[in-house]
Amino acid sequence: MKNIKRESSGAFKSKKMITQALISLMEEKDYSKITVAEITKRADLVRRTFYSHFKNKEEVLVCYINQIIEEHIQSYLQLDDHSELTIAEIYFKLWAKHLDFVLLLKNNDLLILLKGFEKYIEELDKAFSAFKCLGLSESAAEYAPKFYAGALWSTLDKWIEKGMEESPAELGKLFSELIGW
Repeated sequence: MKNIKRESSGAFKSKKMITQALISLMEEKDYSKITVAEITKRADLVRRTFYSHFKNKEEVLVCYINQIIEEHIQSYLQLDDHSELTIAEIYFKLWAKHLDFVLLLKNNDLLILLKGFEKYIEELDKAFSAFKCLGLSESAAEYAPKFYAGALWSTLDKWIEKGMEESPAELGKLFSELIGW
């Protein structure tokens, strides 16, 4: 049993090193010009280790994005009072907290990777029945996560284009006004 823990711990450490290496390289050069060889060299790992955890560079970023989102949502779900925040405000606070990373994605035309938030919208809806409160039919509620994920993503993109003038709370209110939430 101890062996399994060490392997899991080692795998976690390797993934973290690979992720940090990729982000570090993205700060220096275009994502499209970064090779797996450069990532593994920066992480001080062999290519085989990279491919035992990831298929490609994009998967490294997707895993990192999912980790960020899951940690943020778990901390939100543990709060006693959720009534003050909307799903939109949660989303904008999350990415404002990780703004340097979001800007790296935007500068490398990779902001599209943040669209995967829809599965987390479904998780938040299960916890707070947000779509039922909106009076959506069962059929409309089925489409709602994709609709809201796309709208949130587009709003985030516009916010970055405008120079991030609004706070996450202001952006959440603006988003709610736009969609009648």
